[in-house]
Amino acid sequence: MSKKKELKIELKKENDKRKNSNKIGATFEQRIQKVLDELRKENVGYIVKIPTQMKLIRGAGGRIVSAFPVPQEEKGYNCLLDFHGILKSGKTICIEAKSCANKTSFPLDNIKPYQLPLLEELMDYGALGYFIIEMRGVGRTFLFEGYKFIEYVAGLERKSIPVKDMEEIGIELDPDLKDLKNFIKSLTNRYKQSIIRI
Repeated sequence: MSKKKELKIELKKENDKRKNSNKIGATFEQRIQKVLDELRKENVGYIVKIPTQMKLIRGAGGRIVSAFPVPQEEKGYNCLLDFHGILKSGKTICIEAKSCANKTSFPLDNIKPYQLPLLEELMDYGALGYFIIEMRGVGRTFLFEGYKFIEYVAGLERKSIPVKDMEEIGIELDPDLKDLKNFIKSLTNRYKQSIIRI
C-alpha cells in the first residue's frame, strides 16, 4: 500500500474518531437540555444550550459539502460555555459539560484553554458556574462548583482528574440527571430575591 493511501486511511480514522466523540458529547448535552427544559416548564429558570458555531464549505451549486466547528478565540469575546441562562431568582447560571470514556480519570486536555478562565470571569461578575463531567466508562456523572473546580485543577500536578478525587470535590448525579434538576431547584430557593419591575 502506498504511503499516500496509508496517510488517507489514518486521517479518515482520526476524523471518524472525532465525529464519534462529538456525537457522544452531543448526546450528553441533549440529556442535560432535557432536564433544563423541564425546569423551564416548571418556571424555575431558562437555561439553554449555546449552539456551536460551524464553518460551512459549499461546493458547486451552493450545496454544503463539509462543516466543522469554528475554533473559539481564547482572548476574544465569542467564547462561550455549553449552557447559559437565568434562574427565576434573577441569578445567571452557566454550565460547561464534558463527557469521556475513561474508567479511572478525566483527561484535562478535554478542557479548552479558554473555558476555565471564562467560567471564573463569569462567576466574578456574579454568575453561578458549574462543570459537569460524565465518566461513560464507569457510568457516573459528577457536578462541580466552578471556583472549587478551578482551584482544584490549578493545584493538580497530573494531567487528569482521578474518579476518587471527583467523589471528594464534586456531587455525584444519578444516571437520569434528576439530581441536577433538584440541585438547580435548590439554587433558585437559595438565591431568592425580589425582582424590581420598572
